[in-house]
Amino acid sequence: MKEILQPSSVHAHHLPFFPPLPPDTSFPSPPQARVKRLTPVQWALAWLQVYDLTNDVRYLHTAEGIFEELTTGLNATCGGQWWDKAHTASNTINNALYISVAAHLANRVPTTSPSSQTPETYRAAAQTHLHWLRDQNLLTPNGTYVDGLDLKTCKPTGPVFTYNQGVMIGALVEMSRFPPPAAAAVATSASAEDHEEDGEEEEGASPLLDQAEAIATGTMRSLVDGDGILTETAFAPSFPDLDLVAAQFKGIFVRNLAFLSAVRPREEYREFLSRNARSVWERDRIPGGENGGLLGAAWQGPVGSVSAAAHGSGLDCLVAAAGVGG
Repeated sequence: MKEILQPSSVHAHHLPFFPPLPPDTSFPSPPQARVKRLTPVQWALAWLQVYDLTNDVRYLHTAEGIFEELTTGLNATCGGQWWDKAHTASNTINNALYISVAAHLANRVPTTSPSSQTPETYRAAAQTHLHWLRDQNLLTPNGTYVDGLDLKTCKPTGPVFTYNQGVMIGALVEMSRFPPPAAAAVATSASAEDHEEDGEEEEGASPLLDQAEAIATGTMRSLVDGDGILTETAFAPSFPDLDLVAAQFKGIFVRNLAFLSAVRPREEYREFLSRNARSVWERDRIPGGENGGLLGAAWQGPVGSVSAAAHGSGLDCLVAAAGVGG
């Protein structure tokens, strides 16, 4: 299992199978992708991962083009980015993804980028957006983010979903990789209430990673069942039959928890991922027959709703656990 996590292995075995780039940044997409902003931003993150594996700058430039389009959705009623092109919602997820893409680009584009955008440009975009998001009081007392803002009052509204937490963790981890002066500036500004400057920080300290850990801890303690299995509690008691969108949520969280664990190893993370992976394998997998090996949407089992989304999410859990030695 661990062998498939190595970039050199992925490069050697799968490089010929990466899809060809389109002639521009206009991706053929289903109808919902033309009205929502989630699909393009997910493409941007996907192309950035391919760039990391191939060093082919065309993938990087394509991600830059997508980000430029994402900026057209800024200046929503309550600030931040609109969730959709019809301007009907302003949600945590699309704003967190915006931060994540900006941070990933900041850590990858050269100082002289053909797009005329510099690392500083992308760092500033990520920093400004993170400051805005934190100022919206979207954090619950247990450290998790609610779904979005009420456009009439600009107050937090909606349930708490696992994927919002995962994307925020991933964005903060990526921002923690900014050069020390930039990372220190955004961390100090974004968490001034929680972190007072008291001299030189200890080696390895990062308020941004502290924030990511607080979100992870809140999720592992509040979005679980009695056995500590990650659960989309907003859908309870129907969570075994999540729709094709929600079935992906838990996978996004565990994938980003593994990213956090890579820079802030914690036994709690290893145990959490290991426990959930065992449950997926032992209680949420069709053991045999025509559909043998497929994974369901409810990690505590029994197998209920089975789909490509649920299966992919379960695989995320297995791979994340393998990556931390679970």
